[in-house]
Amino acid sequence: YYIQLLWQAIRKDIGDDEPPLYGIVEAAYTLIGAMASMTIGKVHLDWTVVGEPVLAVGAFGVAAVLFLMSGTRSMALAYSTYICFTVIYHTMITVANSEVAKQVNRDSYGLIFGVTTFFALLLQTGLTYVVNKVYFLPPRDQFVVYASYYGILGVCFMIVTMISLLLRHRRR
Repeated sequence: YYIQLLWQAIRKDIGDDEPPLYGIVEAAYTLIGAMASMTIGKVHLDWTVVGEPVLAVGAFGVAAVLFLMSGTRSMALAYSTYICFTVIYHTMITVANSEVAKQVNRDSYGLIFGVTTFFALLLQTGLTYVVNKVYFLPPRDQFVVYASYYGILGVCFMIVTMISLLLRHRRR
């Protein structure tokens, strides 16, 4: 999470000398994200059918929010979009993890989640290295890259959704 670098860039661009509200924003997204995750956990849907479409919409939503965040000149909008980003992100993670947990043998939970977390952190580290050390992108451009990443992820989920729909249609 390199959001504070973006917030600092926005504050510098607009000449904002008010005290930053970083702690309030972090507390707000934590509470709202927890409520959203608990709510989505109580929704009774056939996630094997709607999981990929929901994740596609979530990824596209995150991409849109990150793109908006990267170009804003308003701290209120920057804070609001960050809260939206974290709520969508944590809700998507909750859905994905719960679906994986349903499909995995209980003895394998630690291994599966450990390996997936390792690869996620490896990907995050690689992306961060490229964005910061190879291309030396400023914070706003970094967030455009992150938005593009989530857009590509959304396209991948849409492709999986279309393939699933075609396979279901053929079985009928």
